[in-house]
Amino acid sequence: MPFCKKCGAQVFKSFSSCKKCGNAMQDDDDSKQIQETAEDKSVTPAEPAAPAVPAEPVAPAAPAAPAATAAPAELAVPAVPAKKSNTPLIITIVAVVALIAVIVWHVTSLSISVHNNNYDNGDNCSKSNSDCTDSKELFAEIEKAKNSKEKVEVEVEKVGSNLSLTIIIANEYLEFWARGGILPRYFYKQINSDLVVINRESEDDPGKILKSVYSKSDSAYIDGNNEFITDLSAIKPGAVVATLSENSSRRLACGQSGPDVEDICDEKGRLAVTLKNRSVYDEIARDLIMIHNRFIDSPDGDKVVIVFENDIDNKKIANVAERAKNAGFSKIILTKYSNIFTVGSGDSRSKQEIMAVVNARMPDLRNIYNKYLKLKPGFSGKVTLKFTIAPGGDIISIAIVSSTTDYSEFDDAIKNMVATWKWKQIKGGYSTSIIPFNFTE
Repeated sequence: MPFCKKCGAQVFKSFSSCKKCGNAMQDDDDSKQIQETAEDKSVTPAEPAAPAVPAEPVAPAAPAAPAATAAPAELAVPAVPAKKSNTPLIITIVAVVALIAVIVWHVTSLSISVHNNNYDNGDNCSKSNSDCTDSKELFAEIEKAKNSKEKVEVEVEKVGSNLSLTIIIANEYLEFWARGGILPRYFYKQINSDLVVINRESEDDPGKILKSVYSKSDSAYIDGNNEFITDLSAIKPGAVVATLSENSSRRLACGQSGPDVEDICDEKGRLAVTLKNRSVYDEIARDLIMIHNRFIDSPDGDKVVIVFENDIDNKKIANVAERAKNAGFSKIILTKYSNIFTVGSGDSRSKQEIMAVVNARMPDLRNIYNKYLKLKPGFSGKVTLKFTIAPGGDIISIAIVSSTTDYSEFDDAIKNMVATWKWKQIKGGYSTSIIPFNFTE
């Protein structure tokens, strides 16, 4: 984050003047921007250039059928919303008001203040500890979301000026969707009790652990360009840095401290900061702060949808939700993959049209599954794909959203096969669907 040249205070890049002294800020052409097109290092979906139109929501996966075949498509497709009813207008309005009330209650329950970097499910809390009480409430909300069948809209196409921010939590990475695009993934690995960021060129690349300089109070330092500081030599008396909180700019000193001054030395005058593995939660916290400040005027600029599979550890979900809340997002929706359906604008293919082709082509996927079973007997799992169908009928972008097979070669084979499927030409717009395919013996 940049600093005021007059008083040295930290100023978010979306502000035109310093809050502390009123000094006018200059534009920073190097400010970090959200990517508006998808760019994944392992799979690079290209979003359609024409106005986006959603695929109709599709139905949740049911238990897969026995035998060494892929589960029937109708058992593994997104859920379909109810058709428009002829209910009188007054009843419709009442229903909308009731839905808003539910969402407001849900968001209020997430407006908590848990200060621990890593949650413990609240099991070790005393009744007098308000932070622990809030922690238990959050974990209760996560469990409720995992057990819920309530559908949640996720915009997978750019719709007007909407931000449409969605965070996908998978077992090896976190991923942001925003404004119809997929941002680069944050790959991570668990070391002891920490989730650390790793730089990977692909899902098969073991990657390199990223490091950052942390303060005595274990806060990651960032410079005036919102970049993590990775060199200990940059931390010295007189330097001005910030941490991942608003108005956190401070001058570094040795043996001195104050409102805007931080002591970086121990009692013997030695540097007491550390270079250590960077937390994935610090990585997303930084970007969530920048995203929120840049799109604060968007109609949905205070909303984020957090999506996960049921097998994702509740602690991961809680930490992501807390970072989103601290970044300023007041509407936090928790949901699982099987409860999301895609929305966009205009007319597109119906669910029946999409599923007619999916059902007809399921033998293609069964053959691939049987082939890979011979190479890796006993494997099973679910591969969730996101793909966009153009008006002409071709799939113009496709990506693996998540997989539980632990078999990347098989996942790629399924994705490549689905990419060849074709639908009849229509006059409407583009259709995007997120469909999970279950595979079991």
